[in-house]
Amino acid sequence: MTSKYREREFGPDWFRETFIQIFEERVEQNWWRKDAACLGKDPGLWHALPTEHAKQREAIAICASCPVRVECGEANLSQRVGIWGGAGENKRRKIRRERQKVAA
Repeated sequence: MTSKYREREFGPDWFRETFIQIFEERVEQNWWRKDAACLGKDPGLWHALPTEHAKQREAIAICASCPVRVECGEANLSQRVGIWGGAGENKRRKIRRERQKVAA
């Protein structure tokens, strides 16, 4: 498929317009990130090794005072690693299981 064919098939502005739409949807879904208390902090705190308890406690403490903690937790509930919205892997797994039971 040549680019001329794609232009005829989708129109010359299709790719640009689609990219802009996807970008705007992504920004809208992640609006909360700009207000996150963790913004500018060391990402290693939220992705500490299981044995690095001090880092994990520090991350959870930062999350506790975060104005978008709930939004972060909801948006990242499916994440398998790290601390999101103040919840570690085990807590998120528990939340997912509880929601599956309610949905069933």
